[in-house]
Amino acid sequence: MDSESGYAPNHGSNDGSNILPLTACDYRDFRPLLRLGSCVLDRPTALQPGSWDEAALWLCGKSAKATNRESGDREAAYRVASAAGYHRVGTSNSWALVRAGRYRRRPFQADQLHVDLWWHGLNLARDAGTYLYNGEPPWNNGLAGTAVHNTVMVDRRDQMRRAGRFLWLDWAQASGRSFSTPLSASLSKTSADSPNCFEGEHDGYRLIGVKHRRTVQCVTEDAWVIVDDLLGAGEHELRLHWLLPDLPFEVIADSPLCAVLSAEKLRFRWNVFSSSPGSAAIIRGGKIVAGNIECSNREEEALGWESLTYGELGPAISLLYRVQAPLPVRIVTVILAGEALQLRQSDSNLVLSRDASQVYQVSLAPEKSVGRGSV
Repeated sequence: MDSESGYAPNHGSNDGSNILPLTACDYRDFRPLLRLGSCVLDRPTALQPGSWDEAALWLCGKSAKATNRESGDREAAYRVASAAGYHRVGTSNSWALVRAGRYRRRPFQADQLHVDLWWHGLNLARDAGTYLYNGEPPWNNGLAGTAVHNTVMVDRRDQMRRAGRFLWLDWAQASGRSFSTPLSASLSKTSADSPNCFEGEHDGYRLIGVKHRRTVQCVTEDAWVIVDDLLGAGEHELRLHWLLPDLPFEVIADSPLCAVLSAEKLRFRWNVFSSSPGSAAIIRGGKIVAGNIECSNREEEALGWESLTYGELGPAISLLYRVQAPLPVRIVTVILAGEALQLRQSDSNLVLSRDASQVYQVSLAPEKSVGRGSV
């Protein structure tokens, strides 16, 4: 749960309900549920008093005890979540959730290595949700596929073979780890003991001889670097997708891609580089509004949408980056909030700096293994 907004990633099948709304909080605000759970279980919570106390007062006649969560509790929570295939990296204000699970039961969505990104309560990179199970195509559980998630699609194939609205075959299995790098020292003191980096991979494209590896690095609270390595042999079409909020945007450059989203007075720079030449497109509400990627009407139809609750559909911004090249290929996404950090390309390296001092560097050269950036 995002501590500032109370919202949680719109992950998996979002077909829930709120049949006893006893607070004035939004449907997606999980703080009333956590506060009520802490009262029922008689467990302290890190939530401070607020309007989310109302359900607990109605049903339990009391408010929960507030406490500051100890670092040991946080580390234990991270271990439990990671074991379940959900990796949280970053700080309390700027954080990412990465999906890297090993399925033992039927998967709901083909979303391995999907990344949700949050910045001070704003869900910058998001899951499209569910919308409908029984509508006309593509709205017959159409938001369950790989194409609409924040990951890489190979040769326009889902990570798993679809055999119906709810059935996937040839399950994609992922592995990964979240950990702290030396960059943690430059983050806030309250987050220095939290993981700030994820590394993982999945085998969803093993039948065509391709492996996808991903690194997600929180450099500072205002800078994120995501490295995608596609390994294998032969030429393949790679499509990196990011689903962004429906905010004003402009494309500053096509190659390498630089798109800017504006939220109130702050600008978010979305930069995408690749070891082989690529092209980009911006899709909103199922229609291409910028760029030069060829898409069929059916492919476009499900992109640029999000469903925050079941049965409701609203526009969002799909950023699509396409590379057609022999493997291996590396694609690097750099996300910057504000103007404090500068990004430049030096030979085959991307360099982040602040006030002319280097903060982080990552290579654009494709490798056989995922390499971390260096301080």
